[in-house]
Amino acid sequence: MSLSKFVITFSLIAFAAIGLAQAQTTCSPDQRKEFFLTAVDKDDTVIENLRAEHLSLKVGGSPATISDVVFQAKPALDLAILIDASVSQEKLLPRIKTVARAFVATVPVEGQDRVAVVSFSDLPSYIQPLTSELAGLGAAIDQVRFDAPVGYIGGGVVVSTRPPPHPDARPGSTSLWDTIGSVTQTLF
Repeated sequence: MSLSKFVITFSLIAFAAIGLAQAQTTCSPDQRKEFFLTAVDKDDTVIENLRAEHLSLKVGGSPATISDVVFQAKPALDLAILIDASVSQEKLLPRIKTVARAFVATVPVEGQDRVAVVSFSDLPSYIQPLTSELAGLGAAIDQVRFDAPVGYIGGGVVVSTRPPPHPDARPGSTSLWDTIGSVTQTLF
């Protein structure tokens, strides 16, 4: 990617950043904003030698000052491993746990990234809060158990004498979106 195309791309990214203050040559710390971007060339190779003078930024049509550009090879990650333990996953759960263990053994970086393990069906169960000590994550994943609803007789069949708490709720169902929202609010 040519430097001029990069400047245009960077300007668009910067313009989209929420809450950028009107920049001045010198500004107070509460007016400074920090954001992350990835700059790649036409071959999708990360550009590592960018400096502030290579970039331009406009906020509200006025030039803004870029005080510093810092290259970060791999930024820290906060990850939540969400494992569905509902009725639909009863037979798949052992394989899912194997894949989750393989993922946490290869993707996060010990001491840098933080990982949590959460099991869910209708509600999330926080097995391992965010931790940067990754050695215990396999054991946390092993703690995930199939969450059989009351009245479950096997094969996806639930027998109950009481109606579900919500008209649309089904015992043993998965509350994926509610869980994602809850986990995001609780952990991040």
